Amino acid sequence: MQDASDTVNEYLIHACGIGLEQVLEEVTQGVVSTRLVGRVTGRAELAGAIRHPDGGISETHQGLLTVEGVDYRFRCSVFVDAGGERFVADVGELVPVAWHAVMRMWLGR
Repeated sequence: MQDASDTVNEYLIHACGIGLEQVLEEVTQGVVSTRLVGRVTGRAELAGAIRHPDGGISETHQGLLTVEGVDYRFRCSVFVDAGGERFVADVGELVPVAWHAVMRMWLGR
């Protein structure tokens, strides 16, 4: 059986063309790609950070990611290198916590 992060990652790639790690990287900055509008929302808070001698920073974030009406509590590690490039180093937790009905209006032509 797959865990929630595998399932959500596959869905995001198939439906939106973007993977879970990229979505979390954006959410931890307070942004969401335009291709995710109406499907994905999120909020994150910085839970801790460690500065490394090489100028990089390891950050731990926690928050809530909502994908198509399903809320997931998440915790992830983001590494920011000395040049400011960011990437998700680890998704430590992605747990479904609530579900909300999502209504979509389909317009036919």
